Amino acid sequence: MRDFYNLDLLQKIENNPLGYIVQRKVNLLDSFLFGYENILLKIKDIEILKKKYKHIPSIQDYAIEKYNGQNIGTRGFSGILKYNSENELEYYNKYLLFIKEYEAKYPLEDIVSFTVNDKPEKTLKSVLTAMKIRFPMYFGCYELENLRAFFDGYIKCKKDYNIILDDFENNLIQFLDKIKCKIIDMEGENITWDRKYRYNMCSDAWGPIMEVQAKEIINKFFQEFENSIGEKIS
Repeated sequence: MRDFYNLDLLQKIENNPLGYIVQRKVNLLDSFLFGYENILLKIKDIEILKKKYKHIPSIQDYAIEKYNGQNIGTRGFSGILKYNSENELEYYNKYLLFIKEYEAKYPLEDIVSFTVNDKPEKTLKSVLTAMKIRFPMYFGCYELENLRAFFDGYIKCKKDYNIILDDFENNLIQFLDKIKCKIIDMEGENITWDRKYRYNMCSDAWGPIMEVQAKEIINKFFQEFENSIGEKIS
């Protein structure tokens, strides 16, 4: 069945990555979109669209066909693109280009419209409760930057659709605003709160670190957030 994308949002991110995800990385883009689309929004008339375009290949099927990736053993079309990319930036550019290629290959007769979900199944608090227990299930690894991108997407969605922030969300924003790195107080357009927070516990400002250490940073973040709001989120 065909996949449906928020092409307008993707175009805005491509034109201004610094204003949305900061660094051009596929995992940050996916985390941002997860926060923006998956909790608060729904695709208008999605069941009608699914039925109408059920015979159109998914983007995963298209990637497998194009790259002969039947045996690559990856989850999702992104893994196939990553396998065929030299570095993170090429992977990011190829990812966005492939979605455009897919849309051109299988054009829609309908406009895909994302609207506010009047009855969302989850709240931010319930999602964070689950993330605290099984963080890699949501992001594939223990990387704080993914959580930051998720928060950015969620808050941006609320602002774009004029959805009122609840007390828990306001407390989260206040907590993120006051996180200070004891080692470095550097400013700059690429220096996000997660980089500063992580730098307290890791000598590497942004590169890969040991999974044990990364997990400790995630656990420390949740612990300090809970201390800040005065309650457990699980």
